[in-house]
Amino acid sequence: MPCNAFTLLRIIVSGIKKGPVQRSEKEDELRWFFHSAGCKVAGVSLVMEAKRRDRSRGLSFVDFEDSQSLDLALKLHNEEAEALAGKHGKLRIARACVAKNEGRKRQHEFLEARNQTEEMEREFEARPNELVRKVKQKCERQNVAQARGLLLLQQEKRRQVVLQRGVETIKDVAHRIHTAMEVEGKHAMATVNSVHGEQTQRHKDELPVCTDYFANFGSFPSDDRDPATIASNLLQQ
Repeated sequence: MPCNAFTLLRIIVSGIKKGPVQRSEKEDELRWFFHSAGCKVAGVSLVMEAKRRDRSRGLSFVDFEDSQSLDLALKLHNEEAEALAGKHGKLRIARACVAKNEGRKRQHEFLEARNQTEEMEREFEARPNELVRKVKQKCERQNVAQARGLLLLQQEKRRQVVLQRGVETIKDVAHRIHTAMEVEGKHAMATVNSVHGEQTQRHKDELPVCTDYFANFGSFPSDDRDPATIASNLLQQ
């Protein structure tokens, strides 16, 4: 849930140790302090100094999930907490005013944004050369990537040219083979036709002889003699 949903379930805790502090660690300590008392903590926001983000102002807002947790937290007013509290050793707890809380929230957000900007400026001032070096490295990597991409493109173009030449060579060889096969086929057909013509002419030349033979064979007179006598006569002729 957003923090705005817990505006009516918010307390302000004062009496926290001031000075240098790890914000996340201190917020976890506050969260555990209320959690160990049976409270359902929704969020903790430690207030830091405007000029020094690493220094606590001794104040914190704490949001709870329900009214029972809020009532339990209010009962911890003036509770001893040596690890969290300042020189008095006790935490002062009160319900946060809604209107005042909204104004403080906006002020807190503004201070957070300004602190982040100041921190970025200090980092830039402390390490300008480092930042410049990182920018240069990034530019160099981009240039290397572009050069590599250009080289790969050129290699691919050369490869396409070689492949195109190979395809043209294959097409030319295939055309020559096809032409040679056509010529060979025509030559074979001519040979077949020539042989067929010679055989046809030879058959025509042999046809009269066969005709005469069968004609002579058919001119033999019919005879009622026995086969032996007929054979004898044929041998004599």
